[in-house]
Amino acid sequence: MINLKTAPKSFTDKFLAREIAAAQTVDHSHVIKFTMVEEGKDHYYFVTELARTDLLEYLRLKGALRETLVRRLFYELSSGINYLPELNIVHRDIKWYHTPTLISFNQLSYNF
Repeated sequence: MINLKTAPKSFTDKFLAREIAAAQTVDHSHVIKFTMVEEGKDHYYFVTELARTDLLEYLRLKGALRETLVRRLFYELSSGINYLPELNIVHRDIKWYHTPTLISFNQLSYNF
């Protein structure tokens, strides 16, 4: 969600359309899908596929993870991150707790 009252005009005029276009081009099994943007009176609302959990919540729920699962998680995360530069997209704020904005854990939460 972007608040149009507080977002810098330079962002909404210059960068917002580019950010939306970039999000619409991403199509990878380990990157959460952007579906649409809705413009309200004072906000832009970004709609994405549902991420049922994030990495921190998953760790809290499951506790220590087996090495095989960690390898799979690392592969999925690195695969999604590696895909973005192929589209000339740079994720500027990668942190381990931001993984729900990048990687989809939908299948993991039910398979393990």
